[in-house]
Parts: sequence; structure tokens; C-alpha cells
Amino acid sequence: MFKKIILYISVISFIQPVFGETRPLISDGMRGLTTNACVEMVKKVETKMMKNLPIRTHPVINQSDPKNNVFSATTIVDYKGNDSQVNISAIPIKNSCNVVYMETFVRSEPCIISREKIMKKWNFVGKLNETMVFNFRRDDKFFGYLTPQGFNSSCLISKRRVFYGK
Repeated sequence: MFKKIILYISVISFIQPVFGETRPLISDGMRGLTTNACVEMVKKVETKMMKNLPIRTHPVINQSDPKNNVFSATTIVDYKGNDSQVNISAIPIKNSCNVVYMETFVRSEPCIISREKIMKKWNFVGKLNETMVFNFRRDDKFFGYLTPQGFNSSCLISKRRVFYGK
């Protein structure tokens, strides 16, 4: 058992982040890998949604035909020590681009408390099983999801926004 723990610790200590520097823009890493319309659209999305928070990114690209396929990146955003996963997908469509932004994080409190702290100004839409669905009052394309976890002791929170090109 002790050897397994030592092996696990030594493997973990060698894991490196996918991008070595903190805060490379996702859009900068996309240049040449997708259409210019998608690069510009992702730049707008990351500026609006992630502000200037520290991030690290892992992109997934179809190497055989990148300009005609979905560009996808999982980004870890650091909110003062609490990580949030953001998935951004850019879909080239003719001379435009649609982008889907999905952020997910966990809070160690019941969803009813998270709702009051995070989604107080969101309208309740309905439920998907035990997941409560909300819509941001000022944006009909921005949705929030609260899913109870661990016998309702914590809450999985997701926010999804779709940005449409021209």
C-alpha cells in the first residue's frame, strides 16, 4: 500500500499543465487552426465571459481539416483558488461562426443556497430530473443549471450561453 502511495505521488508531481503560461488567450491559440470568423468570435466570448481571470487551456482540433470542423477547448478558470471548467466550442458556418460557452463548477452547499447566491436574478424555467433550469433575465440565450450532489450537500452549477454569428 505504501509503495502505491509513493508511486501515485511521484506520478502526480510530474504532471504539467497543457499550456505552461497562465492566461494565454484561447483565441490566440486558435489562429491558423480555424476560420478567422471563429477566432474573432471566441475572442469576444472570452473577453465577455472570462474577463481577465487566470486560465489554462487544452484545445482539441481536427488536424486533417481544422478550418471546416468544430474547434473545442476545455479551459480551467481560476476564481481566487476555486477552479471552474469552461468548455468553448466554435462551429464555422459559411462566413460566420457560432460559439457555445459552458461553464461548470461545484459549491459545497445545497443548491437552494447556491441559487440565492449565484442565480438570484435568473428566472426559473423548469426541471430536468432533479436539475433546476434558469434563464438569465437580460439574455434569452444564457441558461443556468443547478444539480444536487452528494445527498444535496453540494451543488453542481453549469452556465451555458450560445453566441450566434451573423
